[in-house]
Amino acid sequence: MSNHPYERLAALTHYVIARTPPDQLGATKLNKILWWVDCESYRRWGRSLSGLESYLRLQNGPVPIGGREAIAVLKARAAIAEQSVPTPAGNRRQFYSLSEPPVSVFSAEEIDLINQVINSVCRMTAVEASDASHDVLWEETPQFAQMPVSAGSVAVRETRPDDLAWAQRELARLSL
Repeated sequence: MSNHPYERLAALTHYVIARTPPDQLGATKLNKILWWVDCESYRRWGRSLSGLESYLRLQNGPVPIGGREAIAVLKARAAIAEQSVPTPAGNRRQFYSLSEPPVSVFSAEEIDLINQVINSVCRMTAVEASDASHDVLWEETPQFAQMPVSAGSVAVRETRPDDLAWAQRELARLSL
């Protein structure tokens, strides 16, 4: 591997392309897989797998900064190929792996996470994946602005009664 600035992103992108059936992976779903892998990685381990700190907020959801460059590097190395395929919803940028990705750059736990996200996203259409990425962070981020992976890693959940009771006890304790 060379010392390209997006080397880690290229390795992750290659792995996703190699492990996803081409007819289930266009650019939209690829971008969502990368985003969710990075956000979950940050949630679990305090860092993104791609090495990116932010993604760009575009109309169809978060897009990796340097994603085009990573794809170009992989094509130049003859590691992947891309084809425009007509679908009922329009043309899909379909990706094919031409070689095995460099899996040694990822731990077994990281590979497991990537595979989980691939399996989850493959069950969705591109529109469903795009819609699912339109969360509070995406809604509050202006078009073409950066979306920090750290902010995307925050899991918004309903407040449970026992959480509220704990907070009230802590507030009472601190108010003494």
